[in-house]
Amino acid sequence: TVFLFFVSLTAYGVLTHRALLSGAWSPSGRSNFLTFTICYILAIGAAYVMVSRYVPMILGVLSIVAVCGAVGMGAPAASALFLLSSMVLGRALMFDADRSGQATPLNMIFSVLLGAVIYMTLVGWTAMFPVHYPLVHAVALFIPLIIWQRTAGDCILSIANLFKAHEWKNVWDYGGFALAAFGSIAYLINAVLLPQVNSDAVVLHLAVPSLVAINHDWSFDVSRFVFAVVPLGGSWIILPAYLLGGEFAARLINFSFFLIILALLYLAARRFLSVSAAWLVTALFASTPLLLMETGNIFIENFLVTFLFAAALSVV
Repeated sequence: TVFLFFVSLTAYGVLTHRALLSGAWSPSGRSNFLTFTICYILAIGAAYVMVSRYVPMILGVLSIVAVCGAVGMGAPAASALFLLSSMVLGRALMFDADRSGQATPLNMIFSVLLGAVIYMTLVGWTAMFPVHYPLVHAVALFIPLIIWQRTAGDCILSIANLFKAHEWKNVWDYGGFALAAFGSIAYLINAVLLPQVNSDAVVLHLAVPSLVAINHDWSFDVSRFVFAVVPLGGSWIILPAYLLGGEFAARLINFSFFLIILALLYLAARRFLSVSAAWLVTALFASTPLLLMETGNIFIENFLVTFLFAAALSVV
C-alpha cells in the first residue's frame, strides 16, 4: 500500500509537468514524453532481467553520451573540472577526511560543497578586478589537482565506485532507484539541455557571468544599479564553468547540485527507512514541478537548498 501510494503521488507529480514538457520537446511534446516513459519502463524492466548489476553504470554512461551529443564536449568537461577540483580542494582541507582511501558518499558531497564555497568566495573577492579570463579560471581549477595529486586520484576512484556493479537485494530496491533515476534523466533531456528562456534567469542569474565574461570583471556601479548590491554567491559558483564551457556548463552545474540534493535526501532518509522506501521518497521529491522549474533554469535555489541541507546533515 505504501509503495502504491508513493508511485501514485510520483506519477501525479510527473504528469503535472506535461504543460512544460509540451513546450520543451516539440508541439507533440506530451506524446513524446509518454513514449519516452514507456521506453524507459521497458528498458529498465529488461535491464533488471539481464544486467541489473550494471544499471547505474549504464544510465551514467548514457547520460554522459546524451549530454555530449547535445551540447558538445566543452560544457560537460568544464562542469566536470569544476566539480572535481572542488571535491579535491574540499577533501584536502577537511579535517575528518580519509585521505588514504575512498571517502563515504556524504564526505564526498561535503568535499564538493566546501571546495565550491571556497571558489565562490575567491570569485566574490576578485569580482571587481579585470582578471576573470577563461585561462585564469582554468589554471585556478587545475591547481588543486596538481598540488594534491594523490587526493585527486582517490576522488576519481570514489566517483567511479558510485557506478560499479551493484547487487540489488530485491526488486523493490531496484524499482525505487529506477524511479528516482527516471526523474533526473527526464529533467536532463527535457530542460537542462535546452537554451535558457526564463526571463528572470536571463536578466539576472545568467546575465552576471555573461557580463563578467565580456568585461572580465563585475563592473556594475553600486550607485547606479540595484543588481550590484544583491547577493551573488550562486552566480559566482557557476562563473568558472561558464567562462570555460558557456551557458550549458552553467546549466550542468545547476543540474549537478540538483543531483546532490537528491543524494543528500536519500542519505538522510536511509537513517530511518529501508533502501526502497528511501529511493521512493527521493523520487517523490524529485517529481515535484518546482524542481523542474529550478533545475531547468539557472536559478540559485538549488545552491541554497544544497548548502542549507548539507549544513544541517553535517551538524547531525
